[in-house]
Amino acid sequence: MNSSGSNASSSGLSYFDRYSLSAYVFIPTILINFIFVTFVLAKSNLRTYSNIILCSSCISALLFGLVIVGGAFFNQVKSKYLWRFLFSCAFGHPTELTCAGIFNAHIAVISLERFYTVVYPFKYQRFATKRNVFMVLFLTWAIPICFIYVLIVLTSIHQAGHCYGWLTIPELYAVFNYILVPVVLFLPSSITFITYTIILCKIYSIQRKTWSERCNLTVPQPSSTYQLMLQHRKALFQMFLVIGIYAIAFYPFFICYIAFLSTRKLSLLLPTYMTYLLAVIYLGLHPILLIYFNASIKDEVKKFWKSMLENFSLKRRKSAFTLSSQIIVLSQPAISNGEDKNVLSSPVYPGIELR
Repeated sequence: MNSSGSNASSSGLSYFDRYSLSAYVFIPTILINFIFVTFVLAKSNLRTYSNIILCSSCISALLFGLVIVGGAFFNQVKSKYLWRFLFSCAFGHPTELTCAGIFNAHIAVISLERFYTVVYPFKYQRFATKRNVFMVLFLTWAIPICFIYVLIVLTSIHQAGHCYGWLTIPELYAVFNYILVPVVLFLPSSITFITYTIILCKIYSIQRKTWSERCNLTVPQPSSTYQLMLQHRKALFQMFLVIGIYAIAFYPFFICYIAFLSTRKLSLLLPTYMTYLLAVIYLGLHPILLIYFNASIKDEVKKFWKSMLENFSLKRRKSAFTLSSQIIVLSQPAISNGEDKNVLSSPVYPGIELR
């Protein structure tokens, strides 16, 4: 997904370099997402329908990481036919874009789920059933697979006879780079911005209506934009934080990617690779953002962290007490058989007689 066209391999930066660098970045990303999924599933009170969607998003990030790490591993295969098959069908650009599409579709679903919980809470309670949640997750995974991977790969096989035929088909090449890539990258931030804007407007209208009913007024109290922003600064902060981090992670890659496709300057290939690694880092930050914005998960993480610190402190106190006890025992003088058994020598205060 970083370089396009058949001339990418002649750029002086091989696929091995790109996949290897991405694999190093993806290894901690895989661990962070795996820890998040394991932690949520291990707590019975966290196994809610909303958190299932969050876990599914982390699993999609895991899948993306495994594709990159697997690409770095199989890239060392010496067989030319096997190398071409793996990288064109299993670990090629369509697979990477499909994984990115699945992950970004989860971000869009998370924003929509938060929108319905705030704006339509009663409808959400009726809708949030096991069947509906799994149907949404199925569509979240199936739509990117069908519209990206199946469309590109099957069309390539049908028209060119192999998986990487889309590189030589102008129409399919244009659809991949100029339609699918922008949709995948811009869909989550657009939906997040729209949903948070509607949430803020809904909350504001409810507050004005409540104020009017309490004061028995037919005309609501006017409020300035600045006062509105102060009242809902937490929601605004969440919106700008989510969109801001996402934009910093993905938009530079999109700019470099489109610039490279348009100009074909090899000097733009390295910035494209670097911004791609920056986008990869976002997948590792994703579970941290989920914890920060989810009160129930945040509370459980705090409890778990506090319990770990208490256990660590208790173990340190026990080890210190054991060490001091051993020192006291070793420093205590032995009592001879001829001495009075009622008289003991204290190791700390020698000469004190115990009666």
